[in-house]
Amino acid sequence: MFRLLVITEVFWCINAKGIRLHLSDEMKSMISKSKWDHQKTDISIHGPMTLDVHSNFKMKDGEVFLKSRIYAKHRDCADIKKQRPLNRDVVYTIYPDLKTNKTVFCDMTTDGGGWTVIQRRQNGDINFYRNWKDYKNGFGHINDEYWLGNDAIHALTKDGKQMLRIDLQKFSREKAHAMYSSFYVESEANKYRLKLGTFNGTKGLGDSLARSNGAYFSTLDADNDNKDGSCAKEYKSGWWHNNCFLANLNDEMKSMLSKSNWDHQKTDISIHGPMTLDVHSNFKLKDGEVFLKSRVHARHRDCADIKKHRPLSKDGVYTIYPDLKTNKTVFCDMTTDGGGWTVIQRRQNGDINFSRNWKDYKNGFGQADDEYWLGNDAIHSLTREGKQMLRIDLQKFSREKAHATYSSFFVDNEANKYKLKLGTFNGTNGMGDSLAHVNGSYFGTTDADNDNHDKANCAGGNGAGWWYNKCYNANLNGIYRKGSKDDRSSLVWYHWGNSWRSLKSSVMMIRQTPGA
Repeated sequence: MFRLLVITEVFWCINAKGIRLHLSDEMKSMISKSKWDHQKTDISIHGPMTLDVHSNFKMKDGEVFLKSRIYAKHRDCADIKKQRPLNRDVVYTIYPDLKTNKTVFCDMTTDGGGWTVIQRRQNGDINFYRNWKDYKNGFGHINDEYWLGNDAIHALTKDGKQMLRIDLQKFSREKAHAMYSSFYVESEANKYRLKLGTFNGTKGLGDSLARSNGAYFSTLDADNDNKDGSCAKEYKSGWWHNNCFLANLNDEMKSMLSKSNWDHQKTDISIHGPMTLDVHSNFKLKDGEVFLKSRVHARHRDCADIKKHRPLSKDGVYTIYPDLKTNKTVFCDMTTDGGGWTVIQRRQNGDINFSRNWKDYKNGFGQADDEYWLGNDAIHSLTREGKQMLRIDLQKFSREKAHATYSSFFVDNEANKYKLKLGTFNGTNGMGDSLAHVNGSYFGTTDADNDNHDKANCAGGNGAGWWYNKCYNANLNGIYRKGSKDDRSSLVWYHWGNSWRSLKSSVMMIRQTPGA
């Protein structure tokens, strides 16, 4: 007797009569040719679309066990976490039931992860004073503020197996959270009635939803509370209002001020980059003082700005605003040496042609998730304050790596031919300063000869735009070779082994100088 485990492909469908299992052609042929006898198939369902399929086939004195799992559509973030344990906090698509898909933010780190975020408030960008239909279907932006939608919340909680976690933060930055052992929202026919289990909160946090437990949902156009008048209209929000509330996480953020006799003392606004503001306001009430602070992260100037305001950001593609009129898609390195690096150049495979004219180097080209040049205008905008440093990471085809940093990095405007100004060099062991030769030089391309060479255009030999001074000792925009070759026209850094051998990859990235 022997047992064999085979992971294979299974197709399935659901109709009015139930579930039908289809074996792939390969499985059918294997069974028919071997005279195997099908013994049993067990199918167990997890959520709306995830199946375990267990089949037993018997041949002579042997037995084959077939197992397959289909993770086609995940019911919630816990299902995603279970099947893909290494997933990070990010936006996913879930399927609360067979006919509904919703885009949600999944918290994969807090208290073991697998949390489906059904509501988030953080800055007041989204208006929560909405009608019944909006709260039924959901609204807002998943990466910002949103309400998932009462229909979806009902679908997620109708099996009675969900718990609720609420995380709160004061303007003083003090944090607290509450847990309810069960959380269930009934259907629309029952006015999305709320049912909560046992409360457990951090020290000092009481149960402010006790009054709403068992209450119906109300909105500006659907008054289902137990008070004369409409709590939803008075407090401008959809919520489980009973005789109004002790907690309302969808309340209009301004109402706390308008209903109090607070005297506005002062508001300070400071600007960081083109569109990011700090707003500091003081309001005084009797003999006490309340300090309110708000930050608007509408547009980030560079990756360091993103990292500062969103410290948990991961390496990836982001949109930045080097100035008020310009937006650029860039790759942000959020891990190297503390992160916050804006990648302005990357070479790694030769997919993108770097033999370009002045206009292309001015505006930028390539793909931010692959090879690219950010663009000289954007690089000038990012560095014109003189507070940026430069880091260059290089790799040989032998996999040997090195990096260099320059304490300052400034590229002048187009009128000054994107003149390069560099600060102090610091490189890893064996890596010398191959840009010293072009410090103070102008940018040159095949159609713009600014290289200080009387007899030739340095860009003509390789087609690359670069800072030339009677040519160069490094050219990271040179011709990409598929292997290590002794070739001065290729991607090179001479003072790393005193060699013109082509390199495998290069990354140029900038970040605000520490203390600037």
